[in-house]
Amino acid sequence: MLEGHLVRCRPLTCPPPLAVDPSPPFCPLPIARPGKPYNANIFFTATGGYSPYSWSQTGLPEGMDIETATGGVFGTAAVEGMYPFVVTVTDSIGKSAGRICSILVREVPDSRYFADRMKENPSRFIRDLAVADGPLQAGRHEFTRDGSNERGEAVGSGVYFARTTVDGKSAHRKMTLVS
Repeated sequence: MLEGHLVRCRPLTCPPPLAVDPSPPFCPLPIARPGKPYNANIFFTATGGYSPYSWSQTGLPEGMDIETATGGVFGTAAVEGMYPFVVTVTDSIGKSAGRICSILVREVPDSRYFADRMKENPSRFIRDLAVADGPLQAGRHEFTRDGSNERGEAVGSGVYFARTTVDGKSAHRKMTLVS
């Protein structure tokens, strides 16, 4: 179909209005490091309208862009700063929709030590959940726990407290364990 042509459809066959899908929980985008390729594996998605879609952006830092066919963010930012940008999707009949997002570009040191400790109450230690002694790149990391305490005994269901430490900085959170 060509842009400017009227598209007629029956109410049950019309697609919903075109939109940049708001469900991905990554706005703002994960931090980009200056001079390092951005490999956060971020792809915007669209809903509604008529596929195929074409993607564009305005405002990403110099050296970064969005892949027109997939909505994937890629590139290497050079200058630190906070960059608000607009991502736009255009469908096959020329309708467009956009979303405002942002990305922070800054140097983040590699983490040299990560520890996650589980406690039954703020003072009773249960076990280390995960420890990594080697460098970890900035970003999301997953560790799996086997459900036991330091002695190898099963830990029952309940409310526990976890402390995550990265490079000497700690954060605490409550968690519910269901066995």
